[in-house]
Amino acid sequence: MSNMTTAVGQMFGRTEAYANSFARGKNAMADMFADLFVTTMTDNSVDENVTRALYVGVRERAETIALMAGDPLKAQDDKSRNTQVSKLANAYTLGVVARDHDCVADAFDYAKRKSSMRYTALVKGAVAMKAVCLKAQKANVAPSAEDMRAGIDKALEAGEAEPASKAIGRVLKTWDRLTTGTDEEPSPYADAFSGLLDRYPQDFVKHVAQSLANAQAAMEKIEADAKPLPF
Repeated sequence: MSNMTTAVGQMFGRTEAYANSFARGKNAMADMFADLFVTTMTDNSVDENVTRALYVGVRERAETIALMAGDPLKAQDDKSRNTQVSKLANAYTLGVVARDHDCVADAFDYAKRKSSMRYTALVKGAVAMKAVCLKAQKANVAPSAEDMRAGIDKALEAGEAEPASKAIGRVLKTWDRLTTGTDEEPSPYADAFSGLLDRYPQDFVKHVAQSLANAQAAMEKIEADAKPLPF
């Protein structure tokens, strides 16, 4: 019984890790991004090699876990790996600058709040911060917190692009309203589409709807495969 209690205790001790995986999804990468920034800022021994080592190490461990679970991750080529390392490297660069300028840490906290810790948005904010820091370095002046916050605002104001699958879904809903209408608002073209079916029994309306539904499902799969992995 004591062994079982210990095992159960260990399992529940992993609650935080499980919960974080559920809650964060692909945005767990944002947590690693923020961790790299703080670690670099607070430890002068951290050098640029840490970025690739961190990403590759975590990615390889994720691949092992996924393989053992019978659901292997999509293979990652060198281009994709380098892209992810380059994104993560922004955290390292800002961490180095933050060693000498407290305002960078303050701006990074602002980027975290502004992005709601969504990875794509956080990286955009960090890139904007880096641009301000590089400009200040060239001018041999300290980076401005106000300029960094303004850069973050500008980078994030457009928001993330809507996934193509959702756009196709909106077209499908529009097609349904156009051809069949709703209980509250019948289609003004109902008679026309009824006549179309009478004239052409192959049912163009149904085929278009099915084609759009198939395209949406296929696009959702493509988008899922292309998402940046949380590890």
